[in-house]
Amino acid sequence: MPEGADIISATLRIYQSHFSGDPYNKLGKPLVEHVSYDTFVHEANGEAQYTMAPLDNTIPATPSLSTNAELGYKTLDVTLAVRADLAAARSRAQFRLRFEKEASDEYQSNMTFWTSGESDTNQPELVIAYK
Repeated sequence: MPEGADIISATLRIYQSHFSGDPYNKLGKPLVEHVSYDTFVHEANGEAQYTMAPLDNTIPATPSLSTNAELGYKTLDVTLAVRADLAAARSRAQFRLRFEKEASDEYQSNMTFWTSGESDTNQPELVIAYK
């Protein structure tokens, strides 16, 4: 993106490639949080802690990436988050997915979004329109 460009929109696109069981009823919707992993908060044992709080409230009030198990690309408007990253001089926009419910699922419900072990097709995308 050219220096000084204005962001018109930014859309996070992540491909849901698999699900099993009933994850949307058992675990809730997958939610998106705006985070920065530039520096990690370390626990007493020296390991990185990935449970840090989201950066801000730039993700919409209903940050659901998806509301159904249909396979394919799921999208979310992250324009405000990307603008906040630029304003804070962060070199990248980073997002974390999590389920609504933090509970173990004895029925083994899960969903899979694109992972690095898959082919190069359907990779996560951040689509930015600017002027």
